[in-house]
Amino acid sequence: IRPDGSGLRRIIPLPVGDTQATWLDAPRISPDGTRVAYTYFRGGTDTRNHFAGETSALWVANVDGTHRQRLTPWGQNVGDADWSPDGMHLAFETLGEHLGNWASVVTVNADGSGLRTLTQDRFTGIGEFYGQGNQQPLYLKSSYDPVYSPDGTTIMFTHTAYDAPPFVTDLQTMNPDGTQQTWVSTEG
Repeated sequence: IRPDGSGLRRIIPLPVGDTQATWLDAPRISPDGTRVAYTYFRGGTDTRNHFAGETSALWVANVDGTHRQRLTPWGQNVGDADWSPDGMHLAFETLGEHLGNWASVVTVNADGSGLRTLTQDRFTGIGEFYGQGNQQPLYLKSSYDPVYSPDGTTIMFTHTAYDAPPFVTDLQTMNPDGTQQTWVSTEG
């Protein structure tokens, strides 16, 4: 669509041949305006309490819908993605990609190579025992909604830490290689 609201057109429909296709989500146009990254969801069942069994992967295509390419494996359970300013990389969140993981920040090269998890977050609902009657009933670290800084030197993301008081959800930054993970603030 154009900025004035005219020219609305569909560029990437759900693939007709994929009977498991459910929806496409979170489109992000590349900095040079030639490609779009999006999350492709498959499978799942609408149960009484939640939608279960779905999986997702990160895809890119030209903005005219041609040359579609899956960048991550199915089961990575990709959420929203953001392009690096040079268009060479994407940062995205994973949503419970494996047992004990809530959400992590991951990067991938725009050609699908170099998949790398930057945050090592985990979740246990059982709690952890520290001895002498001290038990932490919940351990949760989660990182999500990553965005690159305009100069590409930093990734900012939301981070939740429920591992010891004070419990906090706030913004953190890190280098694009995952080093120097730092709280922007801890106001909670």
